[in-house]
Amino acid sequence: MKASAEIFENRYALFKESLLQSTRILVPSKYLRAQFVANGYPARRFEVIPLGIELPSLSASSNPPSNTITFAAIGSIMPAKGIDILIKAFMQVDAEDIRLDILGQTTTAYHSYLRKLKQLAQPDARIHFKGPFDPQHRERIFENIDVLVIPSRMPETFSLVAREALLYGKPVVGSRNGALPEIIVEGINGFLFHPGQADQLEAIINRIAHNPSILSELACPGPVPITTLAEHAATIESIYRQVQAEQDSAKMRIDRSDPTKRDIQL
Repeated sequence: MKASAEIFENRYALFKESLLQSTRILVPSKYLRAQFVANGYPARRFEVIPLGIELPSLSASSNPPSNTITFAAIGSIMPAKGIDILIKAFMQVDAEDIRLDILGQTTTAYHSYLRKLKQLAQPDARIHFKGPFDPQHRERIFENIDVLVIPSRMPETFSLVAREALLYGKPVVGSRNGALPEIIVEGINGFLFHPGQADQLEAIINRIAHNPSILSELACPGPVPITTLAEHAATIESIYRQVQAEQDSAKMRIDRSDPTKRDIQL
């Protein structure tokens, strides 16, 4: 055990040393930068560059009207994602015209968790496990849902799916955890609840189920700019050029300070 702890400490020390040798350190969220700073890294070394999202070709208004409100969880199925919290909250809501679609896949390590989820949800015919999906079909998936729910227990470091949903005009209900509050603005493009608090999530679902007009009052994608793939690529390219220019400038200063190179004529 002692040897394992020593190995871990040495590995972390090497990681930190290597990371701090980088010219620029880019992270996708303020939350992630804060975590590095909390672990002793200098804040000035980190620059927040949100990841780019592919723009949808589907317009938000293309969703056909329906009397049923479809809530959905989309992504990997594992305990950290808190799908059991969502199922427990959803099952407590007394409303006929709602459904919950759970889309995504799980690894072999979490097959038992998936079985427990299905057993938990079995009494409620409104809950549907849709299984894995082809990412190329994301437009059809978002077209057929009304609200995305992200009930994560563990902090999300960014959340691509939240931004995708908002770009498709779908509000997001998420745990007040990690980077989610950076994109979900309470009452503007979605709602937040404390991680693990099924009763708070139940209250949000219940409110939407019995007052669907709330959804039309929300504005998606919302006030927080969402970076496109093209914008992200342009930003990264610009940073590379800046770094290259800084390195070239530093090399020139070194060359000029070297007496052996002052009188060299090209």
